Amino acid sequence: MVFNFLPYASLGGLKFSMDRADVRKLLGTPNKEFMKTAFSKNTTDGYLGFHIYYDTGNKVEAIEFTDDSSNNVVFQEVNLLTQSFQESVNFLSATDDELKIENDGLVSSNLGLAIYAPEHTLNPEAKIESLLLYRKGYFE
Repeated sequence: MVFNFLPYASLGGLKFSMDRADVRKLLGTPNKEFMKTAFSKNTTDGYLGFHIYYDTGNKVEAIEFTDDSSNNVVFQEVNLLTQSFQESVNFLSATDDELKIENDGLVSSNLGLAIYAPEHTLNPEAKIESLLLYRKGYFE
């Protein structure tokens, strides 16, 4: 699937703060519903190559894509899932001058996305392992 990303607003037909029931009408029944961590406040819907996280009111708060995904997440005509970590830094820096590089990836608070690439400190061309897109207030 191709998902066009509009920061803090939508990902294809998925809208941040959309009801779980509406997500399932759009995407169908998830392959798996599960608690992501022991600290999760609600279950996660697992679809092929991505997970959808919900708040306690069953509203979409974040969507995470894995590197083995057959999906495309497109922002400004670039598929974010096919870039190396360094390519992502170069591309996203042009849009977010407050991009935060961390030991295990990066966070763009201006765009509402985080990249997990734990190998980037050893290899700047490391593969992205996951891409998290989130609504305003997700990390607060």
